[in-house]
Amino acid sequence: MKINYCSSALEAVTGAHATVLVTEWNEFRNLDLNEVAARAARPILIDGRNFFSPAEAGRAGLDYTGVGCSAVKAPVVAPVA
Repeated sequence: MKINYCSSALEAVTGAHATVLVTEWNEFRNLDLNEVAARAARPILIDGRNFFSPAEAGRAGLDYTGVGCSAVKAPVVAPVA
């Protein structure tokens, strides 16, 4: 098993195949979800603290699951022709 230590939350999500939040630290509570989605190898977020709403995460392009909550994605809105 290999452990990588990072100097920031965003550094930790860079290249990640999934992000799992299990701490209440403000650095994680205040993550820029657009930046998380952009840096991750796969935009999967499992939120063990339920910091974020499914709609907020969905707008950022994340596949979101809140622990103890059902997985809900933001609705896709079709452009008006």
